[in-house]
Amino acid sequence: MPEETFLGYERPDGRVGARNHVAIIYTVDCARFVSEQVASKVRGGIALGWFSCYSMLKNEDTDMLVGLGRNPNVAAAVVVGLGCETGSPSKVAEGIRKSGKEAEVMTIQGAGGTRSTIEKCVEAAKRMQKGIPLERTQHAISKLTIGLKCGGSDATSALSANPLVGMVADRLIDAGGSILTSELTELAGCEHLIRERSVTPELGRRVSKLIGDSVSEFETRFGSGHTMMSPGNVNGGLTTIEEKSLGALTKTGHRKLQGLLQPGEYPKRPGWYIVDGLVAKNLRHYGFEADGEPTDFAAGGAQLTIFTTGRGSANGNIVAPLLKVCANPQTYRNMKEDMDFNAGAILEGEDTFDRSAKKLFSSLVRTASGARTKSERLGHQEGGQIIGGVPLSRPALEFCP
Repeated sequence: MPEETFLGYERPDGRVGARNHVAIIYTVDCARFVSEQVASKVRGGIALGWFSCYSMLKNEDTDMLVGLGRNPNVAAAVVVGLGCETGSPSKVAEGIRKSGKEAEVMTIQGAGGTRSTIEKCVEAAKRMQKGIPLERTQHAISKLTIGLKCGGSDATSALSANPLVGMVADRLIDAGGSILTSELTELAGCEHLIRERSVTPELGRRVSKLIGDSVSEFETRFGSGHTMMSPGNVNGGLTTIEEKSLGALTKTGHRKLQGLLQPGEYPKRPGWYIVDGLVAKNLRHYGFEADGEPTDFAAGGAQLTIFTTGRGSANGNIVAPLLKVCANPQTYRNMKEDMDFNAGAILEGEDTFDRSAKKLFSSLVRTASGARTKSERLGHQEGGQIIGGVPLSRPALEFCP
């Protein structure tokens, strides 16, 4: 198979999946148990949805769930609601159907309770499976959208993993693909660099303001004396948020920033995009970025997420699997069962950036073609639950009608 192609599942809208899931999407936490039961009984079934009873941002909630249902890794969907929630299962299913996929709607109140709903949803999912392609076909790399995420960074992150991923990002974009990033507070101090890379001055100003607003929100919550870094970052040798930000920006490569995406919005052309997604908005300051932002990426069409780490990470994503690139060779040896790629070999002189970039790109192609990541083999499925559009400083149950 030529390296500029991968093997995937073509969808009705022309997008190509790296996985072949039937998504059981719950529009309210009251339907989560039923959805998880259905997913466990369906081949390729995954359950995902809102961890809340009421949402303050109904349009964004719907857009987010529609975006996840439209993701190329999802072949079909069953949308499950309780029947009295604010979010409309019918609107979510309608949005998914616009991509040409089948989407069924079921409410627990309408179907007659838990057992009856599980039975009917399983029946619907298995019926839809009969129309899902089971064989992969060859497609151009330009069909790939990849999320890029840091987590557990240390001083080695900016020396190996992040610049290495930046090289892969450039190659993917040059081949017609797209990359998605977020981590807005971790771009603090890089506003001028992002403005220089933005396709228009207006886009550069919008992103700079968004970064500034994110930092201000953080300081309002935690105080201006907070470093915006975790103890692990500091113990790993990072000294300032600007230092960390420069490393984080490095993984985006050198190509132009094409746009700013909102919840559930997909790239309209190849290139680099920053996602101001719903999950990222709510979770970016709470240590859930590893789960939350890849879910935002999945809602923007990413089939996979490359996750760079220096100190190590043990997490996954239920829709867009995480390919973990470890910057620190000691961490790689210590957590080899969780790490997919050892970028630390560069630091130890065992490999060069050019050779490693070719190897990582090949690994990306293999993963897109069906090779399972370490997190998939271990059974990690984080990122399936999404906090709804409610302020996390207040208990979610407070919004349950």
